[in-house]
Amino acid sequence: MTGTRNLDLESVAGQDFINPDVFNRNSNKIDKLGKKYVVDSGKSGEWEWEKWSDGTAVCRIRRKTFPSQAFGGWGELWATSAMRFSAYPFNFAEVPSVKIEFEGCDSSGNWPFVSKTSESTTSQSPAFCLYSAMQETVTNPKFSIEARGRI
Repeated sequence: MTGTRNLDLESVAGQDFINPDVFNRNSNKIDKLGKKYVVDSGKSGEWEWEKWSDGTAVCRIRRKTFPSQAFGGWGELWATSAMRFSAYPFNFAEVPSVKIEFEGCDSSGNWPFVSKTSESTTSQSPAFCLYSAMQETVTNPKFSIEARGRI
């Protein structure tokens, strides 16, 4: 059986599709490199996710449109009501690191900023609001989220 040039991974012949040994041997060679790699991935509802060989998991929603709403007074700024994504597609072992980004909207010449208004848990993403220096209505605001942590 021949191997690849750099890692000496075994080539897979047609008859090897019945026998997992060649795949297991190649996985063992990759593990020795100490690099992490995706061991599972999928889609659950609106979430896309990956699980990595080192026990890390990442889930994300690339873009979700929320209902339009007006900004209400919040001290010297204006804020929307709290919004929240659905529960994560799996439970994390500890509270994950979460990044929420404002991806734009159908109206507004202003560019508001997003901030979490509650903490994330191992199973639920945090609530968040948009804040602005101007009072206005934000039409169809769009957000993305990514959570990364151990499972």
